[in-house]
Amino acid sequence: MTTLSAVIGLGLLMVDDKSSLQLKLSTVGGGILSAALFGAFVTLFINRESKHVMESSLQSLFEQQQKDVLDLVSTTSKVHLPAKEYPPTGSFDEVFTTDLINDMRVSSSFQFRGSSAKWVAPYVNYCRKSFAEIQVLMLNPVNTAALRQRAADRLLIPSNTGRTLDAVVEELRNEVTRTIVALFDLRHTSKVCVSLDGTLVSVVRLERTDDAIYVALYHARPGSSAVNPTTYRYVRGAIAFETYSLEVARQLEIAQQRVTFERGQDDADLVKIFKGLGLDEIGGTEIAALRMQAKNFEKRFFANMTRIER
Repeated sequence: MTTLSAVIGLGLLMVDDKSSLQLKLSTVGGGILSAALFGAFVTLFINRESKHVMESSLQSLFEQQQKDVLDLVSTTSKVHLPAKEYPPTGSFDEVFTTDLINDMRVSSSFQFRGSSAKWVAPYVNYCRKSFAEIQVLMLNPVNTAALRQRAADRLLIPSNTGRTLDAVVEELRNEVTRTIVALFDLRHTSKVCVSLDGTLVSVVRLERTDDAIYVALYHARPGSSAVNPTTYRYVRGAIAFETYSLEVARQLEIAQQRVTFERGQDDADLVKIFKGLGLDEIGGTEIAALRMQAKNFEKRFFANMTRIER
């Protein structure tokens, strides 16, 4: 439009015989300069707007691609990676225990697989709630070969240096029988199913709640061990959660011996249970002593938790 106006104005000026040649040339030059400046301004404006539009488009595209990548990484992580890792420790693991207790407090059930399950009753009692069912899979105390295998693992813990294998075997056997008594005492608030298996030589300990499973790797560092080994927490939906949950469920079903503790049973029933397990030497007196040991062990656990949550 500006160029057309300039051409028309130039034409009118050239047919004007009253204006001098100098004026005409000056006017023509001014018109050309004005047109050039206007064109440059328009070009600059268009280029700036185009650049702005392009930058906005690229920024939006980058943000969307970034979101897509982060969503993919997040989804992949939840499926394949643990939600949390707990490094090995040589003493009471405050972070792991606190997380597990918090998961148990909102869970309707609890499953455990490990050598002696000595922590299960203290965990449950500290939660101060009832569970629809507590399932425990641990070593059979009459299977010495299985006990010796796990005892050999414990000898790798630095604090056990100098101890004999037989001493650790007896310690482990006592832990299992003490745990049976402690789990029996949970029957007033929860249904408890205990499975004993002499073939349980897994080097992975499991604690499972409704929405999380804790996987402890006893031999994460070959040739060494720790009181609390490297442990990973997986949430529902993760491949490890589904796989280990199915594995422990099947092991609980096919265990060599299974006993269930329910309301209405008393110590006389527990004596019969021990006899059924092949532990004829455990009677009322021995049960009372084991119960006292379990209570003392639980008191130490409660003291640690009270200190943490104070």
